[in-house]
Amino acid sequence: MKDNKPSRRTSLTAQFVGLVAGILVLSMSLNIVVQYENESNIVNQSLQVRGESLGELLASFSIESLLLNDIVSLNEYVENTSHQPDVKFVLVTDTNGNKLIAHSEAEKDSALLNQIRTIDQEKYIQSFRQWDDVLVFESDASFNDEILARVYIGLDYGGYLERLIDSLLPKIFFTILTGLFVGLGVYYTFKRKIWGHVEQLQNGAHRLSKFDFTKKIEFKENNELSDVAEAFNYMSDQLEENILAREQVMEELETVNGSLEERIKLRTHEMENLAATMAHQAMHDPLTGLANRVLIVERLQQAIMYSQRKNVRTAFIILDLNNFKEVNDTMGHPEGDIVLKEVAERLPKALRESDTVGRLGGDEFAVVLPETDGSQANTVAEKIIEVFTENFMLETQGVSIGASIGIAVYPDHGQDQDSLIRHADVAMYDAKRSGTGIKVYNSDSDYYTQQRLTLMADLKNAIEAGELILYYQPQVNLKNYKVESVEALVRWQHPSQGMIEPEQFIHIAESSGIINQLTNWVLTESVRQWRAWQDQGLNIQIAVNLSVKNLVNDDLPDFLEDICKAYDVSKNALRLEITESAIMSNPDRVMELMSRTGLSAFQYSIDDFGTGYSSLSYLKKLRVNEVKIDKSFVIDMDVNDEDATIVRSVIDLTHNLGHTVVAEGVESDDVLQYLIKLECDYAQGYLFSKPVPAKQIAAVIDIIEKSSSGDDIKAI
Repeated sequence: MKDNKPSRRTSLTAQFVGLVAGILVLSMSLNIVVQYENESNIVNQSLQVRGESLGELLASFSIESLLLNDIVSLNEYVENTSHQPDVKFVLVTDTNGNKLIAHSEAEKDSALLNQIRTIDQEKYIQSFRQWDDVLVFESDASFNDEILARVYIGLDYGGYLERLIDSLLPKIFFTILTGLFVGLGVYYTFKRKIWGHVEQLQNGAHRLSKFDFTKKIEFKENNELSDVAEAFNYMSDQLEENILAREQVMEELETVNGSLEERIKLRTHEMENLAATMAHQAMHDPLTGLANRVLIVERLQQAIMYSQRKNVRTAFIILDLNNFKEVNDTMGHPEGDIVLKEVAERLPKALRESDTVGRLGGDEFAVVLPETDGSQANTVAEKIIEVFTENFMLETQGVSIGASIGIAVYPDHGQDQDSLIRHADVAMYDAKRSGTGIKVYNSDSDYYTQQRLTLMADLKNAIEAGELILYYQPQVNLKNYKVESVEALVRWQHPSQGMIEPEQFIHIAESSGIINQLTNWVLTESVRQWRAWQDQGLNIQIAVNLSVKNLVNDDLPDFLEDICKAYDVSKNALRLEITESAIMSNPDRVMELMSRTGLSAFQYSIDDFGTGYSSLSYLKKLRVNEVKIDKSFVIDMDVNDEDATIVRSVIDLTHNLGHTVVAEGVESDDVLQYLIKLECDYAQGYLFSKPVPAKQIAAVIDIIEKSSSGDDIKAI
């Protein structure tokens, strides 16, 4: 019996130690497995996000290179992407699966990629997907809903797993050591003590193996076994505390991990929103929310590249608001902002979803029309004009706001975005000047061509060089055939190009900013010539044209006052002619100008009447002496009933308002007799005389006044 007891105690002790050690190892192993699963999921999510982001980024960067077939730039994007950490390979194919670019940092992968053939693309991609250590992501490079290419990116999954396992090895090792330490400790403790109450200890061990801490081991004896029981109970308490503490730590760790993950997600979402907001602000107008100049230019460039690739046209529109300045000046900028916002809401109603509308600045807006020719762009412009017909409602009242629209078409009017923008701008200003509302770019109206730029430079020196000359055309009183006034018309005797008509350089003077200098020269020369004629006994009034730019020149009243005093000229000697379109561009300014000291004593005439769509209310308010009917209505009035009706209406209206009427463009006796029948007051045209130099005017007047009827008048 004595020989068997040690063997039995040793066996029971070993079993007990094994049980305790097994429990410890199992619990720690479960913990490691749980951690491995959690971290593995995080790795998978991270790789998924990274692979999709790299694919989408490379696809977006590749659009321009694919449109231009720029393989060099595309290869550079692919190579840069393959340099990213954990990127195994990058592959770009066309929509038919043909390889465009392939690159990998790993030597063996590069060799495999270089072996790809057009018919093996999908098979090769599938073989990559079957690798355990590679995750393959696919993205499409699209433009205008058309897939240009497919991008494949392979990420190294094995590296992540190796690092994950390396981080878990110390924990596994520690678990094993802990189990061995506890098992050996228990074994030697039991081995050194006297065996007794084995069943009670065994039962306690069983309870402990089940984590049942409700019952303690109690010995009545006060000996070593009681110490063992006390130690066992203490171990049980410590184990319970440790397990509870471990569970609490695990719960806290799980909470912390969850909170950290949520914070990362929240921060990532905030960064994405911030990036999107900053990108939107960089590309959009803050007031209207429309695309700004930067985005408009970018969209125009993309449309041009698409047009080059598809061999189609692209149209570009610039529009400027009419009467917007008056709203700002009279009602204030807040009301002007309301107009701009309303314009931004109305413009898209006239456009397609594929079109881009934006604000260039101030009251200028632009529209990019992909796959659109000139005729289609003109139709769009008419729709834009139509959406502006309804009044814009402000806080205090409604106002009428129109638009002047310029159109340029690729490739007809320019090969790049800069030339299209400039030419659309030229067309817009041409539309504003002509009052037609819509103009397609025409090089004849471009005052910044090479020839016109040369004339602009020469014109700056023409005045001082004495190259300008005044011609005069008589205006005949149809009641007595007396010449009471002449119109001063400037000519430019260019040293190399010969005589240049005013139609070729007046707009250049207006656009270059020297129109005031030119007008001052014409006024000075007219006053000097009037004094010379007076001294010769010729009493005749001189009509001088004013530009729209002269109307905003605050120095004009003082200048006129000074030259009249210098030559001792009565203000009735001059009649200032302002075109109807110039008046209607700023009628309030014209009325204010006419009433200013220094200008109120002059006589005024409305030139080119009938072409500017003037309001009767303004015509009634303007302090004018005469109205000149535009020659486009007069020259064929004897054979064109519509023109005759317009001329008759203008004569009746002008007489009812108390003004005299001058008909321009009289070139035939039939037209002259018709005008006399309609009781027109004055006539001017080639039938009487072409514009002539000052030294010939006396002879021309003598011939006209000696004629008893139109039959005797011959053009000079």
